[in-house]
Amino acid sequence: GNIDGDSTLVLSVYYTRDSYSIIANNNNAKAGTSTQINGTYKYDKEFTLTATTNAGYTWLGWYDGENLACETEEFTFKAEKDVTYTATWSAHTDAKYTVNYYLQNLDDDEYTLHETVELSGETDTTAYGETERYTHFTYNASASTTSGNIDGNGTLVLSVYYTRNAYT
Repeated sequence: GNIDGDSTLVLSVYYTRDSYSIIANNNNAKAGTSTQINGTYKYDKEFTLTATTNAGYTWLGWYDGENLACETEEFTFKAEKDVTYTATWSAHTDAKYTVNYYLQNLDDDEYTLHETVELSGETDTTAYGETERYTHFTYNASASTTSGNIDGNGTLVLSVYYTRNAYT
């Protein structure tokens, strides 16, 4: 503007606050829950991300790509750049499960628990019981539960039944 001698000139300058794309997600929905965000937000807006970890998993942290941004399950930050934060867990490789093997009785058609085997595997993978474990017995598919998802609580129990072979 033109500077007059009467001091009436007022200049006004307006700034638009920058906006950034903020995304928060997780690497495995079975591993736990986390804050989910996907939007564009103005500079300096504060966020608090939270995560909870399910049994059978280990919390690794909030990651920005390959870089660890925060080790704790609660993470507070401000919108200062375009960013994607991923809640990251790893599955336990030693999650416990049980396989019970039942053999048909000699005197009746009932089954008796013959052997219990305690095993371990990776959380949220499929475990299998053996179907060819005993000689002179035939695997009974209709009575058995030979596979299941290994949960992190150690509650998976597979039951495998074997019918006694009969000979002439």
